Amino acid sequence: MRRLAFRVVSSLLLGIVAVSCSDSPTSLNRTALHVALLPQFSARAQAIYKSLSAFAVTLDNVHVVVRVEASGDALGPVLKDTTIAFPATADQVTIDLELDIQGTQQNVVATVELREGTTAYFSGTQDFAAKQGQTATAPQPVELGYVGPGSSAALIVLAPQPATLAPSTTFQFTANVFDAAEHSITALPLTWATLDSSIATVSQTGLVTSTGRSGQTTLIVTGLNGVIARGTVNVQP
Repeated sequence: MRRLAFRVVSSLLLGIVAVSCSDSPTSLNRTALHVALLPQFSARAQAIYKSLSAFAVTLDNVHVVVRVEASGDALGPVLKDTTIAFPATADQVTIDLELDIQGTQQNVVATVELREGTTAYFSGTQDFAAKQGQTATAPQPVELGYVGPGSSAALIVLAPQPATLAPSTTFQFTANVFDAAEHSITALPLTWATLDSSIATVSQTGLVTSTGRSGQTTLIVTGLNGVIARGTVNVQP
């Protein structure tokens, strides 16, 4: 596990004011409860984060939902649901929440999402006890996984394969994406590239253009979730 060391929250601090519902509305004893949540990426999620710019994705807000810890299969009631802007120049963000808890302590679950607009790309959860009059000093680790578009994609199939083009011509390739159960996935963002642009180039829609030079190059399609497909392009007179 690696700590988040890029332009995302290196220390996401939730300053929670825990307010006991048993107190009188006119004499609430509000005590700030600061719970530090430390987002962490797995190696896979970190690699995906580092590639976001290639897919023109910019994370611009943090979405936090705090719920009462569930007692069964159903989700607990929501105590707070808030979204905080995350400017491009920021390397951390502080979130102050006010919760109404039952009694002086209540077990809650915080879900943290890193998003672009309303689309979540990374998400993680952490359980903790909200207590009046106590402040957590050690950050609570939150494992962030990729949950963005096409997160379940497991396979990219290029067509046609193999492919032979005449010099100075164009050809449209397609990339079909599937999950582990071979169900079609349509939402996965893709990038296209060729290893030898002196033989052929490719647009970000999969249109391959051969140069006047004969030879062979590799066509590479990469999904945002890290899935990669490679194909062969032959250019012959």
